Amino acid sequence: MKTLIALFCFLPIMVYAKSFVPASFSAQFEETLISKATGKEKKSSGKIDYKFPSHIRYEEKSPGSTVFVSNNQKSWYYKPPFIETEQGEVTVSKASKFPMTKFLDSIQNGVENSKLFTHKYSGKELRLTFTPAMQKDSSLKEVILLAASDAKVVEKMNNFEKITLVYLDGRQVTLKFTDFNEKPVFTNDHFEFKVPPKTKVSTN
Repeated sequence: MKTLIALFCFLPIMVYAKSFVPASFSAQFEETLISKATGKEKKSSGKIDYKFPSHIRYEEKSPGSTVFVSNNQKSWYYKPPFIETEQGEVTVSKASKFPMTKFLDSIQNGVENSKLFTHKYSGKELRLTFTPAMQKDSSLKEVILLAASDAKVVEKMNNFEKITLVYLDGRQVTLKFTDFNEKPVFTNDHFEFKVPPKTKVSTN
């Protein structure tokens, strides 16, 4: 599984916190992974649900159907069986440092004066470069948000056309969001994974 998102309201000079990314959201995504080794692209699509802090449900629906769920205590990574007669597999871990979650959590207070990254505008681009400590914790070197025009006037994260996560190992994952819902209603157990019957469970 490969694997994003939160910010503010931009005025020409000042950025005000807690308006760029909502405390929770749901969206469809299209993802493009560029391999460091081959340079080839691998595309997938699915749905992402997020709730601050550190709650995420990331479901890849095409070409596979893997599910990653994490909250403040546990995380689950589920791979369904290829055929119904086989077993699926789920790995249960302590709350995971999933890069997308770390990124979304990091921008809850906006991009100005962050202790986790520096930011730079350049035309259509907003680039967030993480501190060494944050890089180690998240495996992310930087995140690049691409707008249709001047990035400084973009008011919300979902109005950026693309978001690219650049990993320390050279991988790049680009996400595009559609059907962005800023006021989703999640059930109490939405960020817990219910293990299906005939599933092999492992822990680490």
